[in-house]
Amino acid sequence: MKLLEPVSSSPVSPVAQRPAAGSYPSLMPGASYMTRIRRAEQGWQIEGDASVPVRVAVSCLVAPLDGDQVLVAVLNGVCYVLAVLEREWQQGNRIDIDLGGGELHLKAANVVVEVERNLDLQAENFRLNAELSVQNASTQVVNVSGVSMLNATSIAMDGKQSLTMHTRLGAIQASALLKIDGTQMHFG
Repeated sequence: MKLLEPVSSSPVSPVAQRPAAGSYPSLMPGASYMTRIRRAEQGWQIEGDASVPVRVAVSCLVAPLDGDQVLVAVLNGVCYVLAVLEREWQQGNRIDIDLGGGELHLKAANVVVEVERNLDLQAENFRLNAELSVQNASTQVVNVSGVSMLNATSIAMDGKQSLTMHTRLGAIQASALLKIDGTQMHFG
């Protein structure tokens, strides 16, 4: 089996069983091939052949890793990686989607994200617009280094055991009625 071969409907052997062969068919414009790619000084190359420029197509959202089995299409003397077909997971079990500064928009009736352990979101700005937002957690920690503001028509807080508020300066204002009720009240 040649490393760079025309795509066919025949069964494909696992990546580890494929030899790193050296003879390649002539690259026909418009043809698709299955091959391995390697990281080179100037981007990507077909394994064992640095003479053919290789670029990752915009449609290939999963960023390839060194040694991945990929599907390439030849256009104007350039091999475009269309898809990552197989990966030896010993390289790492991470999949990257790199849009190079572009935007990613998802549009669907419902989106479900299931994460076994951690979900990390990092952003300069984070906006959530929703008719209803529900959050359930056993513990919540919020650290704000600047100003925290809450604007709402009504606010209800129900602390089952205690409510503690600390500040250097504080004020509670009500234009019509302010009620404080408790079996014991201590001021000062």
